[in-house]
Amino acid sequence: MKKIIIALVILIIVGLATYYFVFTKKDSTISLNSNVVTENPIFANEPGSTIANQKVEINNMAFNPTVFTIKVGTKIIWTNKDAAPHTVTSDADNILNSSSLATGESYAFIFNEAGTFPYHCSIHPTMKAKIVVVK
Repeated sequence: MKKIIIALVILIIVGLATYYFVFTKKDSTISLNSNVVTENPIFANEPGSTIANQKVEINNMAFNPTVFTIKVGTKIIWTNKDAAPHTVTSDADNILNSSSLATGESYAFIFNEAGTFPYHCSIHPTMKAKIVVVK
């Protein structure tokens, strides 16, 4: 009976350790190639973070958030979580102009000027959002 209890305890510990390492691992490495991130990055943009990166997810045929207010000098990284390809394309002035992003790919842009920057997906023009940059 003791052997069965010990075996169950060991199985529970191994299961919990596996869960911890599989589901809580954070990979902070990013490989940029022409503003496209080919890995699935995790960024430290939680409250209190000193990293100036912020993220927009492309999911369910929408940009999330649809309106994002940031400070000058902030880098936004859009990551496509949809099965369909998407772009990040400025409505005017050609400021944002990503290539087609496949699932898991990202596009990064640093906003160095204050203003409002509306954008859309050129493949799915009904997908719209905007970045508001303040000083």
